[in-house]
Amino acid sequence: MWVVMTTRMNQGLDPSQVLQGWQAATWRTLQAVSLQSRPWPAPQAVPGAVRVSANGSQANGQPTQAQGVWVAWPEGDGVQWVNAMVYQTHIQAETADTFFEGIRRP
Repeated sequence: MWVVMTTRMNQGLDPSQVLQGWQAATWRTLQAVSLQSRPWPAPQAVPGAVRVSANGSQANGQPTQAQGVWVAWPEGDGVQWVNAMVYQTHIQAETADTFFEGIRRP
């Protein structure tokens, strides 16, 4: 499954706290273990863009792998947030790389 979520938020929120909270909620829902995180290069992005891989469980208890990117870009008087996710039984690294590389500033 491939998912892209986006939202715009007004200034006043700490981008790093929003990114951390969003990630925590995602991984908690997935019952994720073995989290591996690395910075994700995104030109002109708010600091804190990250790509994370994990193993977890679907709602039916079946094991799944997940990879996600969280990034935010300044936009006018606010910030545009993007979270892209890949969920599969076995994720092909090249496929996920291609998907994430296609994410650009809106």
